[in-house]
Amino acid sequence: YEIYRSTDNKTFTQLMSTTDTTYVDEGLLTNTTYYYKVRAVKDAVIQYAYGTFSTVKSAKPVLKVPTVQTSHNGKDTIYVEWETVEGASGYEIHRATSSSGAYTKLSTLSDTYYQEAAASGKNYYYKVRAYRINTDGSKVYGSYSSAMEAAIVSAPVIKVAKASSTSLKVSWNKVSGATGYEVYRSTTLDGTYKKVKTITKGVTVSWTDTKKTNGTTYFYKVRAYRTVGKKKVYSTYSDVYGYAILSTPLVTAKRDSYDSIKLTWKTIKKATGYEIYRSTSKSG
Repeated sequence: YEIYRSTDNKTFTQLMSTTDTTYVDEGLLTNTTYYYKVRAVKDAVIQYAYGTFSTVKSAKPVLKVPTVQTSHNGKDTIYVEWETVEGASGYEIHRATSSSGAYTKLSTLSDTYYQEAAASGKNYYYKVRAYRINTDGSKVYGSYSSAMEAAIVSAPVIKVAKASSTSLKVSWNKVSGATGYEVYRSTTLDGTYKKVKTITKGVTVSWTDTKKTNGTTYFYKVRAYRTVGKKKVYSTYSDVYGYAILSTPLVTAKRDSYDSIKLTWKTIKKATGYEIYRSTSKSG
């Protein structure tokens, strides 16, 4: 077979002859369209016999589109990463603050990593494209990656208080830009935490956990989330807050002597101690 190539689909030059039915044309200029045609050859005694040329086919070597991932540190920094693109001389990263907004070029990089400071509760959109400096000095670009969303969501600060004899109220500060919150609970500090409640409103900042057992310590942590596009972006978890529901002591007070009063009560399950308060008036 004889293989011919052109860059304008007019003037074709023979590349090579081969007995194979495949050929890889290497060392080409990226983003340049090449045209090919092939004809069969038969080696005869007197002269070669040629078949007609194939239909002209074209192809263009291009840079691979990067696959981009985003993450954040839960405070004030967004990280953007992508895999190395074979043949790339570098990359350009672009950002917008709305899914349909105008993109601004942030940086030209040789690395596959970028980070920047960001505000909590605001959406960011990133896309990356690779570029290559060809052997003739021309700079050519690959296609942009799909836009990847990112957002900073601050971790809530929580507290837990007794709501009733069998319930605990978990509350936290309102996180800027949060779509909702997830509450997790465990009965040991370092144990497995199970998600017990999803709050779907960012303005809701408390939840009451009912049917709790006296004497058991419950540990809670909460994380906020923000819906960006079709995915949830989470904050880091809050610090863990532990609380135990203890029964109320039934206290009796009797004269012990001319200058003493004796207080008594039954042992409270799981209590490690007791605090005694005194006043000289009932409402004091």
